[in-house]
Order: sequence, then C-alpha cells, then structure tokens
Amino acid sequence: MGWDSSREWQSAQDVKAAMIRDFTGDGRRVLAHGGTGREFYLALENSETNQRGIVLCLIERWEGEYGVKIIAETGHPYYYGCPDKVLKAAGPPKYESSEAQKRAEDWRAEVARQKARAKRKFKQGDAVTVYGKPYTILNPAWTKTYATMRAPDGEVCKARIQNIELA
Repeated sequence: MGWDSSREWQSAQDVKAAMIRDFTGDGRRVLAHGGTGREFYLALENSETNQRGIVLCLIERWEGEYGVKIIAETGHPYYYGCPDKVLKAAGPPKYESSEAQKRAEDWRAEVARQKARAKRKFKQGDAVTVYGKPYTILNPAWTKTYATMRAPDGEVCKARIQNIELA
C-alpha cells in the first residue's frame, strides 16, 4: 500500500482523471465519483467478477509532484467523507469473500455514524465531553466542523464536532 505518482499529473484534477481512467475497462466501470480535499472516492463495478464496491484515492502533493494512495473500502480506511452520491451509486457492497464483505459493511456503517455525528447541533452553554473530559460549549458553530469550548479550569479550546458528546 504505497504511493503512486506521475510527473504527468500537474494538478489534483489530473490525478482524479487518471484514477477514473485506470478503473475503467476490462469489465470494470466507475458508477460515480466525488469527494473533497485530498479524499476522492469511486464507486466501482466489475461485471466479470460480479463485485461492487468503493475505493478511496488519497491525493497528496509534495515537492511539486502529485501522488495518490488507493485504499479499498475492504481495507477500512480511516477516512469517512465518502459522498452520499458515491454510496448510493455503489449500492450494497458485493464481494466474493465474506471477510471482505464484512469489512466493507463495517466501513460503510462507520461512514454513516460519522456523518450523523457531524450533523449534530449544540447550543451555547451545553455541557459536553470530549474523550471523557468535561467542557461547556461557548460557540457551537465556530466553523462547520469545530466548536469552541471552555474546560472547568477556564481554558478555551476547540474540538471537532464529531468528537463531542452531550454530557
């Protein structure tokens, strides 16, 4: 599971186009694709093996060169920003191996949990915990993904909304 790169890739769009091209042909087709930032997801179908699933292409740029790391959902990548359109187009995961099937289902369940957590709304003054430590919400929507809080000792900090639990 290393990184691939090409001097031909001059932008993240070039990498995405190459991934779509690489996953098309020989009975394979891309059903949908999308993502944000460095995460690019593809819903794939292989008519020869009758398998269907999702791959994550992590895109990075270093020293002026673009690279990509491809992780199948069966590898349970610790990234959960898969767009709904990709999940919907992929349909239920379909793998020959029951172990691969279970890993794909587990990853998709975690994607759903993370999306639900990110949509929660907090109010100023809510008592919450982050990793078991108590805080009080100061600004529930500091950004779309972060909230600012105050610890019992008065320290002000921020946390990702998906890591916050109501106390």
